Amino acid sequence: MKKALTFLAVLAFLFVLSQKTSFSEDVFNQSTSSQTEQGNPYVFSGIYSDDLLPEKGTETVSGITFTLIEKGHYIVSGTAEEDNKWIDIVFSLTEMPEGFKAGGTYFLRYFADDPRMVACVYTYDSAQNETRIVSTQDMDNLSTDFTIPPDAVGLAVRLKNYYADYTYLNSHLEIAVFDVNSPRINEIRSYQWAPRPMLTIIDDDGNIGFMRDLLPIIESKNTTISSSVPALYPALREITEQYLDAQKKLEQGSITEADLYAVKEKFDMLRAQVGRSDYPEDFFMNTMNWAEVLECREKGADILCHTYTHMINQHELSEEQLQRQYKQAQAIFEHHGIPSDVLVYAGDTGSHPNVRRACSRVFDYGIYSSSDRINHVGDDPYDIKRFGIGPDQEITWDMDNIKEHLDTLAMSKTGWMVWTIHTSDATWTSQNAEIIAAVIDYAQSLHLPVVSALCGAKAYYGNVHKPYNPSGFVRYQ
Repeated sequence: MKKALTFLAVLAFLFVLSQKTSFSEDVFNQSTSSQTEQGNPYVFSGIYSDDLLPEKGTETVSGITFTLIEKGHYIVSGTAEEDNKWIDIVFSLTEMPEGFKAGGTYFLRYFADDPRMVACVYTYDSAQNETRIVSTQDMDNLSTDFTIPPDAVGLAVRLKNYYADYTYLNSHLEIAVFDVNSPRINEIRSYQWAPRPMLTIIDDDGNIGFMRDLLPIIESKNTTISSSVPALYPALREITEQYLDAQKKLEQGSITEADLYAVKEKFDMLRAQVGRSDYPEDFFMNTMNWAEVLECREKGADILCHTYTHMINQHELSEEQLQRQYKQAQAIFEHHGIPSDVLVYAGDTGSHPNVRRACSRVFDYGIYSSSDRINHVGDDPYDIKRFGIGPDQEITWDMDNIKEHLDTLAMSKTGWMVWTIHTSDATWTSQNAEIIAAVIDYAQSLHLPVVSALCGAKAYYGNVHKPYNPSGFVRYQ
């Protein structure tokens, strides 16, 4: 986690290398002379060539794996080995880099399908003093003009990771600067930037099987898989251990019945809170405790809030009751140092407008189970769809079936697919884990980023910090 600060900086360093972005190709396929005559629309798209950047295939440097998709377009994954720092993608203290001029006005545009980005343009005067003239904070899709001061003698365009709470990144970034005098600048300004197709895999319920079967895949594949954890489940695992241990101690005569009763009272209270009083006493021994959850996160897992108690009938509560539960859940996660921006609803409760409204007042995004398969820009950020993989689900554990869905996603120009699995299911076996590993290999062969839930949500819905307005979402009303 501490090492992740440089992650996006290296991503930026790598992604922005090219002579080409995803704007229409005819904008860039002009000759140098014709660009000069028309007012060069395309000043730069990244740093100059460096041995770090693979010309083809993949290359791993300092813990970061670079995969070339096409010229100038890379997927970057892994965990950086250095602390955060600025990366200059265009830089000169004493002269204007090629394509820039003092007093000139330019149009800067970048898109990152990961939220951890800050971009700045710095200029330098003759005394080499810095002046920051463009800055973007908490933005992953920027379009802005900037004018270089007439007395500037040097310039740097910088990128930096600013969101340090995640250990893993698998992302994609494009950046370009255009001369505003280009006759095609209006076309360039109106271009609608769509995030690339991506996949998120979520294992529900914080089961110990996630740590046993999926964490080794995360580490070996240099990828991420999400674990959605009901906020009270890790505490239930801990009190269950204490209760079962107290039973043994009572049999051995090392504690009294009063000691056992004190532990049992807490045990029964927590089980009643989550509506699981009828479960076997050792049921929650199969869930992760907080130490295990945090270990998974430290090693690259994406940890998500899966409500407070995992109530399947949450929609029967009032919005005030739901908000109270959601705030309690969020507070527990934040107490353990885990940011909680995304709520994974229990079951299909997210299909109910009152549940989504309550979620919107606490969380930035909400994900629930549905038969709809691909999420798109412009969808409701509290109505993010996911679908299950399993013997009784739409997608079975048949690899050919899974590949068919991945092929569909990869051929799409844009779209975010979210999958649900359950290591807690009685039918789960180590063979299922092997299939997940094969899925990740196949996705990578298709250049499909496997991303955290927050990365996907930020890419497709931006930054959501406003009250939910249900008037535009009537399908469940």
